[in-house]
Amino acid sequence: SYPGFDGESDGPTWQFGLDWKMDEDTLLYGVTRRGYKSGGTNPVVTILSPLGQNDPLFPFKPEEVIDLEFGMKRDWRLADDVRLRTNASAFYTWYNDIQVVQRQVFVGSDIATNAQKAHVLGFEFEGLLAFGDSFTLGATYSYNEAKYDEWQTLATPTLPSQNFSNTPFLYVP
Repeated sequence: SYPGFDGESDGPTWQFGLDWKMDEDTLLYGVTRRGYKSGGTNPVVTILSPLGQNDPLFPFKPEEVIDLEFGMKRDWRLADDVRLRTNASAFYTWYNDIQVVQRQVFVGSDIATNAQKAHVLGFEFEGLLAFGDSFTLGATYSYNEAKYDEWQTLATPTLPSQNFSNTPFLYVP
């Protein structure tokens, strides 16, 4: 409904993977995926900015993500009635134009914008130790390092552009 924005946003998504069953108890895998989140507009900008839809804060770009993951799933028999199942994976994720919230652009309003590049590096482990059919003990571990590699915010009426490159993601354990 806004002139200058046709409302169209598209991008391909895909997943390719390879599994190799090394033996009866061991599965190795590798997978890569591409995801896409559509771009959009910030209608509050047209209300509060004298530039309206020509303000660089009005649109935000689509977000693209590609990841690469490798893992192993393995069952172990430690004794006649003691079994162990392990799942381990490592991954790396690349973001382009990751959508973020730029705080307090106009008094009392936040808008969607894009950080240029970001990554997530991670490792996950899950183990289940079963004693017969009546008792199971489980443990999990996850490590994530998520950073904005390039993030130069857009200048706003209330703030100059800021460089948040090499800062960690918020709310990532």
